[in-house]
Amino acid sequence: MRYIGYGGGRGLPAEHALLPAAGFAMFVMDTRGQGGQWTVGATGDIGPGPEYSAVMTRGIASPESYYYTRLYTDAVLAAETAAGLAGVDETRIAVSGGSQGGGLALATAALLGDAVAVCLLSVGLMDDTCPPSTVFAAYNEITSPKDIAVSPFGVHEVPAVHLERQLSHLRDRLGA
Repeated sequence: MRYIGYGGGRGLPAEHALLPAAGFAMFVMDTRGQGGQWTVGATGDIGPGPEYSAVMTRGIASPESYYYTRLYTDAVLAAETAAGLAGVDETRIAVSGGSQGGGLALATAALLGDAVAVCLLSVGLMDDTCPPSTVFAAYNEITSPKDIAVSPFGVHEVPAVHLERQLSHLRDRLGA
């Protein structure tokens, strides 16, 4: 299960081919109201397509209609849907994402508990967007077996070499 970072669209199928090529099923959640800023694809929320970045405060005065309440609900439902697909082993669900997508993965893992087998975590110590202190704060609250990849000179973008680590971690935890 992959969640997209803020402003990103669902992308093209070829962008998500690595894990299926390695034997893992891939389900990508298309984030409502976002898209097209750094990848193709956009899905509207209330409007017809991607919106101004203030979308994240839409409905903040009402927990029932707050944008992120609906987005977290989407994330959990997407993971549950992926787990229910034919050919998917519901005991081997992994959630991942970068930036906002990483936050959605952490929230989904917390909300679904043992239904999520793996939630990969990494941090760039020079990240201005997601400060390392926030990542370590989340990591320190995790009570299940955990692991974090620390990039001492890493910024907001996850280094390409992390994909090898991710594949190795998935094989170790889920088999392939």
